[in-house]
Amino acid sequence: MRHLGVLLFYLGLAVALTWPLATHPGSLVIGGYESRNFAFEDASQNIWNVWWVGHALIEGKNPFWSDMLYYPEGVQFYFQTLNLAGIVPVLPIHYAFGPVVAYSCAILLALTLTGYAGFLLARAFVPSMAVPLFAGALLTASPFHLMKLQGNHLNLLSMQWMVFYLLALIWLDQRRDQRSALLLALLALLVALTDWYWVFACALFTLAWLGFGLVRHAAPQAQLRAYGWFVFYTLMLTTPLLLGIWSVRESLQLNPVAGEQWWRGENEHFSADALGLFFPALWPFLAPEEHRSILQALTPHTPPQYGAEAWYVGAGWLMLSLAAVGVWYAGALRWRWLFVGGCMWLLSLGPTLTVAGFKLGIPMPYAILQELPLLSVARRPSHFAALCIVVLMIFAAIGLQQSLQKLNQPMRSILFTSLIALAMLELWPSSWIHYEFKTPTFLENIRQEPGAVADLPYEALWTSRALRHQIVHQQPILGGYVARRPAYPTLTHNPLLGQIGSLQAWKHDIIPFDATSLRAMQCYYRLRHVIVDRATMSTEELHSLRAILKTLTGMPLTPTYNDGSYIVYQLPLFATACRPFILLDPDWYELERDDAQVWRWTGAENRLWLVNPSEQPRTIRLQLAVDGQYESRSELWAGQELLARWDTLPARRDYTLVFIIPSGATQLTLRSSTHAEPDTSRQIGFPITALWVEE
Repeated sequence: MRHLGVLLFYLGLAVALTWPLATHPGSLVIGGYESRNFAFEDASQNIWNVWWVGHALIEGKNPFWSDMLYYPEGVQFYFQTLNLAGIVPVLPIHYAFGPVVAYSCAILLALTLTGYAGFLLARAFVPSMAVPLFAGALLTASPFHLMKLQGNHLNLLSMQWMVFYLLALIWLDQRRDQRSALLLALLALLVALTDWYWVFACALFTLAWLGFGLVRHAAPQAQLRAYGWFVFYTLMLTTPLLLGIWSVRESLQLNPVAGEQWWRGENEHFSADALGLFFPALWPFLAPEEHRSILQALTPHTPPQYGAEAWYVGAGWLMLSLAAVGVWYAGALRWRWLFVGGCMWLLSLGPTLTVAGFKLGIPMPYAILQELPLLSVARRPSHFAALCIVVLMIFAAIGLQQSLQKLNQPMRSILFTSLIALAMLELWPSSWIHYEFKTPTFLENIRQEPGAVADLPYEALWTSRALRHQIVHQQPILGGYVARRPAYPTLTHNPLLGQIGSLQAWKHDIIPFDATSLRAMQCYYRLRHVIVDRATMSTEELHSLRAILKTLTGMPLTPTYNDGSYIVYQLPLFATACRPFILLDPDWYELERDDAQVWRWTGAENRLWLVNPSEQPRTIRLQLAVDGQYESRSELWAGQELLARWDTLPARRDYTLVFIIPSGATQLTLRSSTHAEPDTSRQIGFPITALWVEE
């Protein structure tokens, strides 16, 4: 019952910190001052995450792979901001009241459990109630933590499993038994299902913790045995997750920082300042934009597009003051915690040292990490400060307990009451920016007509509009707002979906995309609806879209809905126009042309896709029109199967390849012997002027 009371206390604190969110949980979204309204866009993404996980589990699908975004290819969510551990507990609320209410509850749950986890961790050092309760409140209301709420980053706001992990790490170190190892492994799994940044932080914290312990202990065998069990249980529990990641490894798009100058710049600007722990929390006194201006002034050399949420790591002056007292009294006995907390702080500073906004260029330990496999894909070093702040909370609890013990009862009450008032004065958010989550009514009609949706203009980066719409219409969409955008060759190399998505009519290529070919593609892809947001689409883009749709349908298309804000077109599916067609992969050389023809040079390997829309294998003829200049030995492969081999002669002629393709899309590889092209660095095979399919 006592712990239930503690949980209710933190729930009340969460409701108060986010007020007035609890008064309108089904329509209100709160946030901070993120540029380009990213706070609202990221909130919409997290609301979509709630909807998608609920939808996937009901349908019996893997929630880590979605065929609803980036149609028709799909996108992985193993390395996105899905936060399965934070979403699953609120799914009953989602099924009963919808994803917006569930997302609001997930925010309250993250704040509540982070405070409660901080309470339990502090209580491991200060065996009382009031002091750990206060320490947990300082943690969940810390400027660093509330900054994650300002950005609506639910995955990063969900710090609770990471704090529970540290508590279990203490138990494993003390008890050194299999039960403690299993508990720590379970919490490691929950951390992995929350966010990979927290996984990296916990992993490096554990290595530093273990390393310090091995050096300080004379007989480390028992400790190593216990950690061996922890590693074993962790591998056992995470095997399904790791196997899932392995199965989609080719689509992960994990671009390492090493060798990538742009990503190195991201690391620099997403690193903490050496004085960052002391940066103030000014939101009780200033409007959001004023607060943002002051934080930008504290980091004058950070480009304005890098919002404070990415590098702000303020711990709160009250926590820092109490932690200083705790270090004074107990630092000599808690060297291990000072060491690992210091390691986390050093890593949060990124690859080079920044002091008061000035980039000094002095290398820091993170410069080594960004060169390592796996860790090299992490791009926000400042997140390592989270565990440093948790360590500060521990010392703050110790410092407060030591201060209270030196006073008589009346003075203790006065001090404790004063500290509560100071905490409220420093940390209490005076106001949030309010966003209304609403969707147009016409989306319900789209839900009744199955088929893919092009929500235009295509949201390459800045808006989650299509995700908000999809929650209602529940149809696959082109693209999607995700943290790690995958390669999307559909948008650049699919004549039907690419022209509509880019709002540009394409010129001739070596593959056909006349009306007949486009209708064959439409029969296969079933792009049923085109939604136009008039507020963000220019008149020229709308004219271009209408011309593309006219090419497809053969006549001007009349909108099925037009309220001045949105225009909706429903496309015919051309069910009788299905026939095989061909698409190029992005690895071909650029299109070239003269007054008479167009062509593309082959290289050593070029991939293409043959699409068979029928349910049965079909015999097709692949036609190549070649204007050869060199003799070339050529082969066509489907995976490990050789389909054809021929000699391409230095003459203008057509080649016909006959073979059977299975149902659906089949990737073929064209391999050719090559020659060095004069005056360029290209290795070229032969020029293809036309490439088409016949039955």
